[in-house]
Amino acid sequence: MARVASRILFPTDEPLASDRMIGRGEDVEELVAQLHGGVHRILSAPRRTGKSTVCRAAVARLAREGTYTVSLSLFELTDAAALAEAMAQRTLASRGSLSRLIERVRAGGEAALKGAALTLSATATAELGDGVELALRPGLAARDPHASLLRALRMLETVAARDDRALVLYVDELQELAGNDYGPGEP
Repeated sequence: MARVASRILFPTDEPLASDRMIGRGEDVEELVAQLHGGVHRILSAPRRTGKSTVCRAAVARLAREGTYTVSLSLFELTDAAALAEAMAQRTLASRGSLSRLIERVRAGGEAALKGAALTLSATATAELGDGVELALRPGLAARDPHASLLRALRMLETVAARDDRALVLYVDELQELAGNDYGPGEP
């Protein structure tokens, strides 16, 4: 039997929708069970073998079951500042009123922070830490990208603890860490 090239079998660079997945149900179940149990996982395999498809299906199922989920792709987020802002935005998006506030502020700029929105922003910052500002003030993370990334990571923990909910952080395309500026390195 001749080997079929993966680009023929999988004619897309995007992960498949979970309803188009074939034969990976057990992988999704196992990953969901591990994440429910608080086990951290790193999946590593050759390109185009279904890692992202399985992970996205597992994350979607966890979200449907009430777990907070934050999904990020390092193909899209090319430095620590972009990663920090996206992480903060997606973390707060799981909390209803804050999600709407983020959308309003990012669409209308800081001028949208008036009245009730300003009060909500101040309350959220007091409750969840200064990572909230990363979600509300585009460009803030660029001032100190590495400190901002740490603030966003701390906010993940704070949100999960305050709401007494499990939180899963899914970061796709980790190999991009080697080629971009996500952390302090050699000058």
